[in-house]
Amino acid sequence: SAFVAKTVKLESIKWLQLIAPEKQEKVFGIYIVSKEDGCDVLINIDETPILKNRILGFDNEGKQKDKIDIVVNSFPRYFNYDEINQKYLIVFKGIKSDAMIGQEDDLFIVQYDAITKAEVWLN
Repeated sequence: SAFVAKTVKLESIKWLQLIAPEKQEKVFGIYIVSKEDGCDVLINIDETPILKNRILGFDNEGKQKDKIDIVVNSFPRYFNYDEINQKYLIVFKGIKSDAMIGQEDDLFIVQYDAITKAEVWLN
């Protein structure tokens, strides 16, 4: 399981949400981006032998408001949210979290639209 929390001046926890697996899968919180109206968390779901990735959006009160399933089944290495254009940019490479990625692993760069929750492009 993974979790996301909002603190108040690092003194107390305002809210905490557990991101529990839907089945017997392993869930890891990989990246988090803060937004004006809450935060987004990129999670990695290990359903051996398949990797899945998902963006979960939470509002300022800790309620989940969005869920975007990502089509790339590789491990995320970079996650960015462009608040002006409301787009996510994610870079994937390999299928393991190890820092030692092989040259033979494919590199995927994908952009998602935060409003339509659709893939804009995949390279």
